[in-house]
Amino acid sequence: MPEDNTPLSPTKAREMADSLGPLVVDLRNRRLPINERWLLFHAAYTGRATRVQFKSEMFSHFIPAARRAVERFSVRGAQMVVPSADFFEVFPGDIDGTEGDAEANSIRSWLRYVWVKRIKAYTFARTCFRMWGIYGRVITKSGVEVVNIVEKDGSTTKQVWPTARVVDPFAFYCYPETVSDPAKMQVMVEDFMLPWDNYATLAKQELVEPIDRKDLTTPEWPDHHVRRLQEQQLTAPTDAQSTEKSEDLTSFVSISEVWMRRDGHWQKVWIAWNVTGGARVVRHNPRPFPVPPYRIALARDLPGEQYTTGMMDDLEPMQVLVNDQFNITLEGQVTNFSPPTVVDPNRVYRHSSLVYRPRAKWLADPEGIKFFEPRDIPRYAFQGIQFTLGLMDSFSGSNPLAEGQPTRNMPRAGFAVSSLLNLSLADIKDAAQVIEDCIFTPLLGDLYRLTIEYADPRQIVRIPGTQDWPARRFSVSDLVGDWDFQWVGSLQAQDMQVKSQRMVAVLGMLGKIGPTLLQDLQMRGKKLNWEAILKRIWRDGLGERGLDKIVEDMTPEDQQRLQQMQLMEMLAGQSKGKGTGGGAGRPASVPTSAEESNRQAARGASDPTPTT
Repeated sequence: MPEDNTPLSPTKAREMADSLGPLVVDLRNRRLPINERWLLFHAAYTGRATRVQFKSEMFSHFIPAARRAVERFSVRGAQMVVPSADFFEVFPGDIDGTEGDAEANSIRSWLRYVWVKRIKAYTFARTCFRMWGIYGRVITKSGVEVVNIVEKDGSTTKQVWPTARVVDPFAFYCYPETVSDPAKMQVMVEDFMLPWDNYATLAKQELVEPIDRKDLTTPEWPDHHVRRLQEQQLTAPTDAQSTEKSEDLTSFVSISEVWMRRDGHWQKVWIAWNVTGGARVVRHNPRPFPVPPYRIALARDLPGEQYTTGMMDDLEPMQVLVNDQFNITLEGQVTNFSPPTVVDPNRVYRHSSLVYRPRAKWLADPEGIKFFEPRDIPRYAFQGIQFTLGLMDSFSGSNPLAEGQPTRNMPRAGFAVSSLLNLSLADIKDAAQVIEDCIFTPLLGDLYRLTIEYADPRQIVRIPGTQDWPARRFSVSDLVGDWDFQWVGSLQAQDMQVKSQRMVAVLGMLGKIGPTLLQDLQMRGKKLNWEAILKRIWRDGLGERGLDKIVEDMTPEDQQRLQQMQLMEMLAGQSKGKGTGGGAGRPASVPTSAEESNRQAARGASDPTPTT
């Protein structure tokens, strides 16, 4: 693995800290209004009242309808992006080439192991859709992870594996805010708290500048982080009681990872904030990176804007409305249950007996007590609640058709149901398409590039076997090549299968008119590439796996056997043509069967000798 840190002189480190530190602080302050809006969304999702219009004397309930809509959206979106174990494909650079199929299987098995066992593809996808629903954006970061493997003989070897994670949008800042493509930004910053034990480990590996434990001060946790913890009745982690023996476990180093653009490439800098003497640059990598490690997908993207609206911008006001509707309805029910009462104090023998409860006995003159009859409004209130909840459920695609319960007089099978279901899930399909194009498909290439760039070419990759996948063992150098990656969710899988079915129909048509078509193409100096047709049908229908076992090169023995069979057929055809009758009294010039006629037509240009 190449060196990831270049020591800086004290003067250069101070100059870099003085130039980047104020910029990071300014980026945080510029984003404060956006943070306030996101904190409202987070409070609504976690079940905390954000705003209220109706002030009830008895009820202040919070109905988590917005969270329910976001969760159903997240689950359906994740199942759409990761519909099965085969959720991506690896294609050779030359898709119609005769080589690369076996290597593609190795790439695919390795990448599938990374996504399923190490990154957890379904959990990763569900988190992405949850971020999309709450904050209207998804930010991911790819990197490498060094793992120590203990061999059977007791020795330890280091392996480098690619990794990816979803970034907290509160902790990510970028400049300028007028572009959404990471490749066109100038500065990207991510704040995080690194435990002191982890920092000391990195210092021993000479990846960061060493810091004396006594020089650390108490870190200042971001306001958005503290407020989110307070919603769950928690305090900042550094507020935990500790002793001198446990300070290494409860201490944190506040760090900002800054990625800045220089001459068309990217450089990485770490700034430590809670150090005596002010901010300090503790990690600097001037090695140019061709692409940034972050990927961003935005909901409702607009040119010239990055902080656009999302699903929660619509759900949070509806959440306030439905809370008020429920509280107003409950208030009306209580009013109907215990209506206002007019009591003549001169006709009540004991005022303490006037209590609303079942089977109560009042010591009063019935003529001195009158009950009002308020209007029965809960019925209309529940209609309003049902309308608001239905509008909120529409964001998650919740309707009778999507729930598998079509209404009366609606079709239950066939093309019509498929079309209606696609229309009902249009919003989720749009989000899935954007996340696949902006996040998942590029991440496949990023993980492959990071492995080839940082892993030792001699590193042995061991992929455990399963029922459908045999165990594999190969080196990183075997993965080097020209490959094209594509994430295949349920949308792309359906399109590819439809295309494959159409190509199968075309293949059947070519088989029926094959001899005539071959003759016409040979007269024009052309021919059909049957291998390419079969590969396309196999790839679109079943993927790349196993293609090298279906269409493979012939061995010399197979070629010799085929030539012998062709020679024997030719000699048999000539001997029949020179016969004296051909059976059943037919003349010698007439073929004895339809099969012989088709064989002669197919031989056409290659065997022009007529039969006599």
